[in-house]
Amino acid sequence: MDAVDTTELEQQFKRSVSEEVELVGEGLGRFVVHVPFTFDDGDHYVVLLKRDLDQWVLSDEGHTFMHLSYDIPEFDKGSRRSIVDRLLLATGIEDRQGELRLPIPGKQYGDALFSYLQAITQISDIQYLSREQVRSTFVEDFQDLVRGAAEKRGREADFHYAHPVHDPEKRYPVDAHINGTAARQVIAFGIANDEQCRDATIILNRWESWGERFHPVAIFRDQTEINRIVLARFSDVAEKHFSSLETARERLEAYLGDLIGG
Repeated sequence: MDAVDTTELEQQFKRSVSEEVELVGEGLGRFVVHVPFTFDDGDHYVVLLKRDLDQWVLSDEGHTFMHLSYDIPEFDKGSRRSIVDRLLLATGIEDRQGELRLPIPGKQYGDALFSYLQAITQISDIQYLSREQVRSTFVEDFQDLVRGAAEKRGREADFHYAHPVHDPEKRYPVDAHINGTAARQVIAFGIANDEQCRDATIILNRWESWGERFHPVAIFRDQTEINRIVLARFSDVAEKHFSSLETARERLEAYLGDLIGG
C-alpha cells in the first residue's frame, strides 16, 4: 500500500472542495477530514479517509443514515430508499450496513471528496421531497407504521381490507385491518386530504350499520390541512385519530396494546 503525502493530499482537498478542509491523523492509515458542511441542525458531516486492504476509501462510518433517521425514522424504506439507492448507484458509493463508503480511484482524492460530499448533501435533502413525492411516501409510511405496531403486539395487519361477509364486492374497503377477536379488531385509515377523510367517514358509518364491533383509528398526514367541517363529521364517528405520522409513531403501539393486548 503506497503511503500518502498528507500535505499534498490536504491541498487536493482544498482545491477541489474548500480552503477550510483540514486533514487530521487519527492513528495508522486513518484520517478525519474536517469539512465546512453541516446538517440543518448544525451537526457537521462526518468524513474519514482510511485504508481498506489495498485501497483508500472515504467513509462516514454510518453517521449520515443515523442522523437522517432522527428526523425520518422510516427514511430507509419505500420511495425514499429507492431515491437513496439510485443516488448511491450513480456515485459509486457503497452502503455497507449503513456505512457509506467510496473507494478512491487512483490518486483522485480531491475529486472523490467532492463527489462524496455532494452525495451526502443530496441524501440529507431527502427530507425535503416535493409535495407530490411526500404524498406518495405517506401511504408507504402509514403501512410501515401500522404493520410494525401490529407485529409488536403479536398481530397482523391486512391492507385494503374489505369485510368478507358484508362487503364481498369491496365497495367499502379500509386502509388497514388488524386482526383480533371481533370485539378487538382494529380498522385504520391513512388520511391525507378532504376526499379521503370523507370516504373514511362513509366507510365507518357503513361498518357501524353492519353491527360490527371494531375500533377505528385514523392517522393524518397533517390534520391541519383537513377542512374543519369535514374533520368534524369524521370525528363524530372516529374513535381515535393521530394528527400526524410523527405523533402516531410515538403513541400508536401503546394505544394498540390497550385495545388488543400483546
